[in-house]
Amino acid sequence: ASVSDLRNLRYEARFDMAMPKTVIRYFDDDSATWSMSVHAGAKDGAATAELRATGNGADFVNLDAVVPDVQAFGKYTVDGAFRTDNLGIVTAFLPALDRATGGARAEAHISTLSDRPVARFSAQVGGDGSQVVVPGAGITLQNVRLDAIGDADRIDLTYSAESGKGTLNGTGRIIDPLLPERNLELEVKGEDFEAIRRAEIALITSPDVRIHLGGERPAEVSGTLKVKGGWLRLAGGSSDARTVSPDVTVVARPVQTFFFGQLGLNLDIDIEQFEVDMYGLTGRVEGDISLTEGVRTSRRAVGSVRLVDGFFSRYGQTFTVERGRLIFGGPLTNPVLDVVSSRSINEGGSV
Repeated sequence: ASVSDLRNLRYEARFDMAMPKTVIRYFDDDSATWSMSVHAGAKDGAATAELRATGNGADFVNLDAVVPDVQAFGKYTVDGAFRTDNLGIVTAFLPALDRATGGARAEAHISTLSDRPVARFSAQVGGDGSQVVVPGAGITLQNVRLDAIGDADRIDLTYSAESGKGTLNGTGRIIDPLLPERNLELEVKGEDFEAIRRAEIALITSPDVRIHLGGERPAEVSGTLKVKGGWLRLAGGSSDARTVSPDVTVVARPVQTFFFGQLGLNLDIDIEQFEVDMYGLTGRVEGDISLTEGVRTSRRAVGSVRLVDGFFSRYGQTFTVERGRLIFGGPLTNPVLDVVSSRSINEGGSV
């Protein structure tokens, strides 16, 4: 029978599956055993499905879905609830995170039976004492907390975390969360927040940034970003810089771009202190740069960065960088280089 004939048929079908010992492995040496079951059924034009899972202690997942009329498959109700006191289980499905501790709770109700969808969402993740490792950035976030509450029109977000000696916090909202054209708006603020800490690069920032993603508008980033500390240390920085082999012809080098192809950008970057040690060049970087970009305008930078207490070593010789500046007044990839360096060669002269 075709789908259009199902309403006139009398039938009943059911599917049941039990997985009493489902092992979820996370971290390198930890695992949890959950009992899971899936049940689905159909009767006289209606369909139902449910998922039940229980883990250690109070951990559980409940999910129920009902389709009253399979001929109107876009009309349904979904109810779900989730709770865990072990966030490590969550990181099993998020490879970018590791070693998470703390708990999470979430509830959701969605109904599309009426002309206007009805929804309720609430979630709490982490809290005091929680933490999560971000291996790619080399940092551990402490006292991580995320709260979300909302409906079919809007979900409000609040979040906070600590890293190093600093903090990060903010608010946000998801507009029209059930629609493909949903919008995400975030306000991010922080003070001395350690965003990256790796051997080759570290970054301590104090952001006051607004971010918009989704919808028909391009991604937008605006506000200020203070660089309070950090370093860039490239391997072999104190030795001679590598050059291209004489038998290699460089036709065109790839141009690096931001993550977003089209970006509405209005960001002021204030570099208070940042150390560099790369290709024989050492020193501290300071300065201010304003980055802008629009839908019809290319990415531009205005401002300058200065090298303070700089030295340049090459072929066993060390030069003092008396003045070193990158001056921006147009495309980000085309700054003006202003450098004066010297080395004393005897008591009465320099080069």
